Amino acid sequence: MIREPLLFVATCDVSGRVRGKAFPLDLIEKRAGRGVGWTPTNVQITCFDAIAESPYGSLGDLLLVPDRDSRVTVDFEDGSPAEDFMLGDILTLEGA
Repeated sequence: MIREPLLFVATCDVSGRVRGKAFPLDLIEKRAGRGVGWTPTNVQITCFDAIAESPYGSLGDLLLVPDRDSRVTVDFEDGSPAEDFMLGDILTLEGA
């Protein structure tokens, strides 16, 4: 099965789970500058499935901005496209 190559931008929530968002790899230039939409509660979910307190609150919008220096490509050598990963910085819409 051939599919479109994706880039997964990852961050960790307060319980250490890796969470993130993927987008088509050919959008890397656009997304590396502005990021992808992210909801504050995505990073606040604890290991007990409760929402922890944070400076972001539980409503609103954030950005998950890929860090270009953290890019890793994994080739599974099974005929499928390689998978790309980057760590992401969580920012407000104002860039803070």
